[in-house]
Amino acid sequence: MPSESAFAPNLATIQQRRELLKSLRAEVTARHAAGESGIEICNWFSDQLDLLLQEMIRSSLGAHGVSESSDFSVICV
Repeated sequence: MPSESAFAPNLATIQQRRELLKSLRAEVTARHAAGESGIEICNWFSDQLDLLLQEMIRSSLGAHGVSESSDFSVICV
């Protein structure tokens, strides 16, 4: 299963992010097949998407020379 550290390397391109999402979805399928509850799977998947979003923001901030300690908001809808 993908770990938190799976997010750090090489997520610069859309294709790399798509591949990560594809592997996360495969993990959801595997967890379901193994009998994990829907609530547990949804919680895990949500956590993984949160980590991906955090890494994308971190990467974008760094690419634009913005400190992570700067004031900013991210609003997800």
